[in-house]
Amino acid sequence: NLGIAQIDDDAGPIGGLFALLLGASCATAMEPFRPGSIDHHNVQLALTLWMMALLVDFDRSRWIAAGAAVLACVSLAVGLETLPYVVIALLAVVMGWIVEGETIAPHMRVFGLTFAAASPLLLGGATAAFYRFAPVCDTFSGFYAALGMAGGCGLAALSFLRKSRAYRVAGFGALAIALVALAAAIGPQCLRGPYAAIDPRLGPVWFSRIQEVQSPFTLAAQAPGDFLAGYVYAALAVLAATGAIFLVERHNRRTAAIVAAFALSALAVTSFEVRGLAFAQMFALPGLAAFVVLVVSRLNLAGVRGAVATVAALFAASNASFAVAATAIQTSQPADRQFDAVQESWHDACLAPEDFAALAALSKG
Repeated sequence: NLGIAQIDDDAGPIGGLFALLLGASCATAMEPFRPGSIDHHNVQLALTLWMMALLVDFDRSRWIAAGAAVLACVSLAVGLETLPYVVIALLAVVMGWIVEGETIAPHMRVFGLTFAAASPLLLGGATAAFYRFAPVCDTFSGFYAALGMAGGCGLAALSFLRKSRAYRVAGFGALAIALVALAAAIGPQCLRGPYAAIDPRLGPVWFSRIQEVQSPFTLAAQAPGDFLAGYVYAALAVLAATGAIFLVERHNRRTAAIVAAFALSALAVTSFEVRGLAFAQMFALPGLAAFVVLVVSRLNLAGVRGAVATVAALFAASNASFAVAATAIQTSQPADRQFDAVQESWHDACLAPEDFAALAALSKG
């Protein structure tokens, strides 16, 4: 349940069940996990969710810190879509160290050294030879491995700094500046983003055919129902996860803040490209579940009224209720707004019976 019990002690068991039920109701987030789906997004979702879960318990064990670092590196090797969330993970580790100092320092040291060691291992074992020593911007390459090694070693070195918080902030600032300088030296074009190598004249043509890089606000005009069940639901869930920070007990706010930070970063990505939608929804669910449970508990309703309020809150907070409204909105659109000609051809091509028959005739494996 992604450490929901640590978000608030009272909301733990019920909140964990809420998080599971809310996750199961998210059609967008569950889409990559369809049986037979061959895609990298399901792996990335699982890796980043586990990374967030381990960061919640980061100060409990050095093995947990090492596991979080490995998951962060592996997610990058699968695809750079997880880069914003890995950056949030790194910031969460550093902020914990700045605030708590010696309590977190040994765990940050393990995290940094593991991250530094995993980067070249993944570069050699999970990256095409062409990318290993080239500053390629849109996939895990020598550029990102070099930054991973330098950043990981830098975090480990900072963990020995036993000064005040001001010194720790200054130390982190110096490391950040050094990493930016290193990036500018070995791959300046990558500072412009992962699409820096694409010809500006080609970008608009190419991207127009890739749905996951479209703006959700552009797609809202084509499918307002999907926009409601997708982006609007994600935004409300993230808002609730952020609100949970102020409802939980003081000693649990660090956990709630980590969940909210991941959710906010994914929503920021989604506001530009819909590829981040599943991440935004899934990251926000633990915070959303805690928020709903805490609000209902503060109503002090007993007996049947309490049970009814809990069930009503679960339904209102679930993506299923938004999906019902979305279907009604979408089916109310004129027939020519249901699918455009290109989408219709894709739909027909993907569901052609002869294609499935050909696949079924192939031998196993």
